[in-house]
Order: sequence, then C-alpha cells, then structure tokens
Amino acid sequence: MEEAGRQFAAELGIKLELGAVLKPDDARKLAARMADRLFDAMKGGSPKVGASSLLRLDPLTHAHEISE
Repeated sequence: MEEAGRQFAAELGIKLELGAVLKPDDARKLAARMADRLFDAMKGGSPKVGASSLLRLDPLTHAHEISE
C-alpha cells in the first residue's frame, strides 16, 4: 500500500489495513478524493495529500480548460 493512499484515507477518516476489506462507500469517497487531486494536477496545480506533494515530475503546463 502506498503512503499517499494511506494519507488520502486518513483525510477521510478511513483506516486502511493490508488484507482488510474496504467498504464500497469508503471506496467511492476515496476514489472521489483521488480524482479531485488528479484534476488539480491536470489544471497545473501541485496537489498534496497531508504535507506531501503527489507530483513526481514538474507540474503540467496545460493552458486550456478541462471540461470532462
């Protein structure tokens, strides 16, 4: 399990453990939070989880609006 995933879950009050079953509602919340941060990155931002940057490369420089 990646540390970023554990931190995303912690932000939502979800405790992740290896081998544990993730509740469907928690999985949806976790996926939505991750998708929000992905859109932040696609808009050229520098998304973070906790105090850690999620970027492994330089921020994107896309100048057009993202509609979907």
